[in-house]
Amino acid sequence: MNSGGDGPAPSRVVIEKLADADGVEPVELEPPLGTVIDTDALDRLFATRSATAGRVTFRYCDYDVTVTSEGNVMVSSVPPHPVSQR
Repeated sequence: MNSGGDGPAPSRVVIEKLADADGVEPVELEPPLGTVIDTDALDRLFATRSATAGRVTFRYCDYDVTVTSEGNVMVSSVPPHPVSQR
């Protein structure tokens, strides 16, 4: 995470973790993360670690992504919705 210039930006960590979970290279993510969320805003939100705890959670395709003020990025797959049959 980017804590005042140390380490990669939060959006970069998210991209790398999503690509890893999806089994693709980061440049192969479809759709690109920047079309789903404002990556600049995410990076600004967590640019420095603050004394105030916080987190952002959003859905990207079949994944829930959580970024915390402590520098953690969690990516978890979302189970598919059952198809109702009529």
